[in-house]
Amino acid sequence: MQMGNKAAPDFSMYETNSDSTGRRDWISEWEARLSKGMKYDVMGLAKNLF
Repeated sequence: MQMGNKAAPDFSMYETNSDSTGRRDWISEWEARLSKGMKYDVMGLAKNLF
């Protein structure tokens, strides 16, 4: 049974762009994810790191 909810066509789980061959700089990707997580303080992790 399908629910009918679909992601927007431009939705991406990635924080960075890939190059022309579809490859991604994973160090930059993880840095961007960490930065975003610190911005939103996901699960209160930021206060536990410092």
